[in-house]
Amino acid sequence: MRKHIAWLMSILILTTGIGYTNTENIFASSDTIEHQLAKLDGVTKVTKLEMEKETGDLDEKFMLYFEQPLDWEHPEKGTFIQRVELGIRSNAEANALLTNGYNMNESLFAVDTDPEGLTALLNANYIQAEHRFFGGSRPEGMKDDNSNFEYWYEYYNLKNSTADFHKIYTELSKVLGEDKWIAYGRSYRGIMTNAYAYYYPDDMDVYLPYCAPTSCGMDDERFYDNVYKTIGDDREDGAELRKLFTDFQVELMRNKEELMPIFKEALEKDGGTYTEFATPGRVFDITVLEFAVQMWQRKDNQTTELGEDAKTLFPRVMLKPEDTEEEKQAKLEEQIEILTTVQSFDWATNTPFFPYYISACTELGQYHYNFDYLRRAMQEAGVPAENLSITKEMEPTILQDLMFTPAQKKVFKYSSHYYDAVTSDIKTTETKHLMLLGADDPWAALRMPIEDGDNPNVKIYLLQGGDHYIGIGDFPEETQKEIINQLEEWLKSESSENQCYDNNNWLWIALVIASVIVLGGSIRRK
Repeated sequence: MRKHIAWLMSILILTTGIGYTNTENIFASSDTIEHQLAKLDGVTKVTKLEMEKETGDLDEKFMLYFEQPLDWEHPEKGTFIQRVELGIRSNAEANALLTNGYNMNESLFAVDTDPEGLTALLNANYIQAEHRFFGGSRPEGMKDDNSNFEYWYEYYNLKNSTADFHKIYTELSKVLGEDKWIAYGRSYRGIMTNAYAYYYPDDMDVYLPYCAPTSCGMDDERFYDNVYKTIGDDREDGAELRKLFTDFQVELMRNKEELMPIFKEALEKDGGTYTEFATPGRVFDITVLEFAVQMWQRKDNQTTELGEDAKTLFPRVMLKPEDTEEEKQAKLEEQIEILTTVQSFDWATNTPFFPYYISACTELGQYHYNFDYLRRAMQEAGVPAENLSITKEMEPTILQDLMFTPAQKKVFKYSSHYYDAVTSDIKTTETKHLMLLGADDPWAALRMPIEDGDNPNVKIYLLQGGDHYIGIGDFPEETQKEIINQLEEWLKSESSENQCYDNNNWLWIALVIASVIVLGGSIRRK
């Protein structure tokens, strides 16, 4: 009987040892990490990446290729390959999943991929999942110019996108462990973080969206109301800056005829194309309107990006009656340089962000392109109304008219289902959310309709003076400590103290149970 007990104990010890799946044990295993990743369900290929150590001080970096269904509810409709970057620390204490909403950056920890070193702060393994139908994660046959996107659009929705994240988490947790996971992202990536929390609330210990807007419908008026009336009210010069940016917009509209040749040259150099709706004059108008947004969205535009403080630069380049022809031409060229430095042409060319606009026009909503404030400012300054090519009647469908073909416009229809569901859920959710916002971010006007304290599971930190690119390190020191302490508290769990088992170890557990049964029968017979 003692021999039976000794044999049983050895099986128990063996089972326990194999079941432990933290990162240290991954490195200690005789099976290479690359081989362990290659065995995961859905992984078709694993490539080891060679990158500089300064990119987050990681020990191993890989690119994984997951075969994912086009439609999770109907897998028979086909598949596509989704790229996933993985960076591993040998002593990792957590796992951080970037819910990417766009193309994947070609190198780990590129600008804005890892806000202020979040993974280093948490000593976490790093996972970036490229969004379906972006970059290298596109179905076979989808054209680079998105001209046949309507054939796949029905599969491009939040439910399928978050199911992709869930699959990636489910498989990687077999290697990285199930404990201490955080999903995070900024802007559209932050929107995806919130969507992931809604559809899969139990996957992560914490969901951390940075500056994630939640538009209510296709004509959300809050955005431009904020840009022209209230943004910057948390600082002494807020009203002064709003007027400064509006005055420069009016100057551009006053000089439109003379600026157009310079503008068209810059647009065409950047690969810009025109359509029946997107005429050069209308593209100019929209670029001017969005200029004020971009001046607030990234505070660097007010100084470093322009090479001179906006408060001195804008008055300097305004045309004056006494300017010589040479001075006038130099100022006009500088006005276009300022405009195009701040407001890129991404939306006016063959944009790589095209799939995002599908989401905006079907599930996420979009702000109203409201030219009324600019129209009034032009009128007060005596600028002819006909200088503005965009009419009031065009405004409700500007985005659709800019981005989509007539065939696409027929199939891309907005539904408020997601907005209604997620804004209701956030008020009672038991899932942990930590939301960071910048008070001077135009997108903050479209924030989730919940205030800090409304739900103990949702912590909201609003940085006064902060723009769209805030990070934890931008907050006052005491607030930084509070945020980090909150993250650490939520990432602690009873199970993290224990060993966690991956699916393969159910075989060992079954062997133990069978052994107990066999031993029991043997003991009774004796």
